[in-house]
Parts: sequence; C-alpha cells; structure tokens
Amino acid sequence: MKKTYWLLLFCLAWFFLRLPSLLFPQDELNGDVSVHLLMALDWFQGGASRYMWGQNYLGTLENLWGALWFKVLPLKFPYLYLPTALLALLADLLFLSLASRVLPVRSLIFLILFLLFAPHILVDEQILPAFSYSIVSILGFLAIAALSPLARGFCLGLAFYVQPISVYFTVPLIFYELLNKNWRRLGWIALGALPPLLFAYFSMTPIDESAGASERPTQYYFYQPFRLILSFFVMLFGYPVTKHELTTTPSFIALAGGFTLGGLFVILFLAFPLKRIAQWSRGFGGLLTFVMLCQLILIPVLFMIKSYSGFDGYTNRYLWLWHYPVYFFAGWILGKWSQEGMGKRAYALLILLCLTAGSLWGKFQLLKSPNPNQIFRAAVDYLRDQRISGVMGDYWAVYPIALLTRLDGPMILPAPLHGSIERNRAWSEEVGQMPRVAYLCLKAEPWCEKPAPEEIEVLGSKFKPDLIGKTISMPNQKEDLLIRIYSQSSVHPSSR
Repeated sequence: MKKTYWLLLFCLAWFFLRLPSLLFPQDELNGDVSVHLLMALDWFQGGASRYMWGQNYLGTLENLWGALWFKVLPLKFPYLYLPTALLALLADLLFLSLASRVLPVRSLIFLILFLLFAPHILVDEQILPAFSYSIVSILGFLAIAALSPLARGFCLGLAFYVQPISVYFTVPLIFYELLNKNWRRLGWIALGALPPLLFAYFSMTPIDESAGASERPTQYYFYQPFRLILSFFVMLFGYPVTKHELTTTPSFIALAGGFTLGGLFVILFLAFPLKRIAQWSRGFGGLLTFVMLCQLILIPVLFMIKSYSGFDGYTNRYLWLWHYPVYFFAGWILGKWSQEGMGKRAYALLILLCLTAGSLWGKFQLLKSPNPNQIFRAAVDYLRDQRISGVMGDYWAVYPIALLTRLDGPMILPAPLHGSIERNRAWSEEVGQMPRVAYLCLKAEPWCEKPAPEEIEVLGSKFKPDLIGKTISMPNQKEDLLIRIYSQSSVHPSSR
C-alpha cells in the first residue's frame, strides 16, 4: 500500500510539473510534430501506414498509440499531446523501477528529483509527438528487464523499427553478452529480433535522397558537437538554457555551471567503482550499470560521429536520451555524498538547488511565451479567405496548416517538400490538380526563396504568381510566415 501511495504521488507531481509544457510547449507546432499528429488522425479515421510519410526509417507505433487515445480524448490542443506524455511517464516509471533494484534509497531519491525537475527543453521533447524517444526508451528498458533472450531480442528489433536511435540500447546489450561469451543467448536474441526486423525491412518504401544536406563550414563540425555536449550536460542540472541558446550560445554556458558540475563530471568517469560492476557482472545490477555506463560514453560519441558525417550535425535531439545515464550516475554519487562530510553534502545540495531553480525558471518563461500556434492560425484564416485548398512548400511550414485545418475541417491539402524530396506523393498529386495553390515558407529558414520564384511546379503541374506575397507575423514570434498565391498555367500530360 505504501509503495502504491508513493507511485501515485510521483505520477501526480510528474504531471503537475509538466503542465506548463503541456499547455505552452516551446516548439508546439512544427513539421515533425504535425506529421505525427496527422498520421495518428489518419489511423484514427481508418488509414494505416507502417512508416512515416517521407521518412521510411521511422516506424508508426507512436501514431497507432495516439490514434487509440483519440477515441476517448477531444481532438484539440493540448489533449493531442497527452498520449505522448503518458508514454514519457511510463518510460520514467520503468527506469525508476529498474534503478530501484540497484541504487540505495538516498540515491534513488536524487534520481526521482532529477526526473521530476528535468529542464523544460527536455520535457518538451518528451511530451511532443515527434521522434518516438519514449517508446524507444520503454522498449529498451523492457529489453534490459527481459529474462528471456527471445523477449530481449524482440524488444530490440521492435525498437529499431520504431527509431534507429535504439542502437543506444542495442549496442550495450550485445556488447554485454559478447564480454560474457554468452554465444547461445546471442543466438536467441538474434532470433527474437528477426520478426520485427523483417517486418521493418519489407515495410520500407523507396525515397528520393537527392536533396542532401545544406553545406556548412568544415570547422563547424569540429567545435559545435563539443559545445552542444557541454551545454547540454550543464542544462541537465538546471542551468537555464533555451532550445535556441543550446545550439547557438558560445561555450560560456559550460563555464557558468562548471564550478558546480566539474567535479561531478570527472567522477562519473574516474571514480565509479568498476569493481562493483565486475561483482555484478552476472546479475541484473551489473547489466543495468553496464548499459548505463556504455550509454554515458556511447551517446555523445555517436552524436559526434553523426555531426562529423556532415548531415544534420547541428541537431541536438540526438543527445536527448543521454539524461537517463547521466541522472543514474549523478543520483548514485550524490546519494553517497549526502551521507559523507559537510563539504560533499553542501556540493550535493548546491547541484539540487541549481536543478530546481533552473527547471522552475524555464517553466516560468513558458508561461510568459506567446502561443506558437498563432502564426499558423492567422495563415489558415488568410488562406480560407483566398479560397485556397492546397499549399506547397517545405514540410516545416505546410504540415502545421494541414493539421490545424484537419482538426476543424475542411482540410487544406499540403504538398510537403524537404529539399527536393516529396514527403507525401499522393497529396502532392492532388495539389497539382488544383487551379490555385499557396506557396509557404518560414522566413527564418534558408529555403525561403527571395525573390519569389517566377514559376513553381508540383509533379508536372506548373503555376505562375497570382497575388503579391503576404507576410504573416505576430508580436514576439521568432519567425514570419511568407505566403505567395499561384495560379496554374499549364499541366504536364503525365500528371493528368
């Protein structure tokens, strides 16, 4: 009964501290969030898809989960985010359940506080349906807890179908079996992973990769990953950083929190009792600690490798699952320090104060921030006044329009692009048959062409400018939305 009481208290505190992010998320409507919600609505209304529209490396398990909840939830904000928030809560509960079998009580208390007072940037990524990180975490933790190697393999295979970032769990678990020379278990794990991997392989659809990534200076890929890793690490312990600052602010972010965290960062790598891991090597404690230690090193290393590859290197989202191993070891160390000398106790208390103050500051900033939906709602009103039924442009601009209009109907159909990649060819074909379309782009993005193109083409259908472009802006908004109206001038025979 006492355990149930504490579990209920944790869940209530978890949701209460995330209310600002649920009601006022920092990055509420963007292309990635909108496409997940659009696909969940498609499932809800009878459609089905095995892979994300235009991104055939992402499975749609999270969309199916959302569609099931949409049967009982109102189809409006912020209820649309509740299914993903529930997944994030379940992932945290599973993590705590595993950690409680390894960590002493004091360390577990610190870990609970870390999860409750996680920075608002991390919380936003947890509750917004964009990258399926929570489902990957759930399947990864289930794989760690699985007694049967078949079950462990199935969880790892299914996690890979959902999101390839699941290698953060797969590599440590496979490496663990190799170190212990469990060849038979490895075979059973491979057998268990085979069905979901085969399903993933045969579900994949071809995609045009001709767009490529935008070019960046070579030195960018050498200093930016280190800066992101340092600033992200400091952010996890409460130093207030916005998502924009995390990517752009110089390394003084690390210096600002370094006096508090420097010693802890060193201890994570140098002072952890490796002998204890050796003693636990054949028990659950050893497995979990080994996975957490591998992730602590593996996640930033893989992030840097991806950055140096020259594709999407500026994106900090590949670091998000790093908070689990960081909080695991930080909680373990601070729990020990809280029982030792006055100096270490004060150090532990200072870190805890930084964590709570930074988290509460971030939530306060969210309450003051404008609603990111405003600019897209204004665009919807303008497009309907112009009797526009189809929009084309980068998916980051057109998917939010499609989502907002699908919720209250009739839907303005998008022809979403990512560079030269058609992210939903069926929709693009329909838009190409319309007499008038709108071309949308966010002015802060490099692909927002200036001046307006004299002609645009949608799968063979050619359009000429009709009206002078309209720019929609809102007070305190970071981006303006540029809308240009085009009328069809000629249609390629193959598109009829």
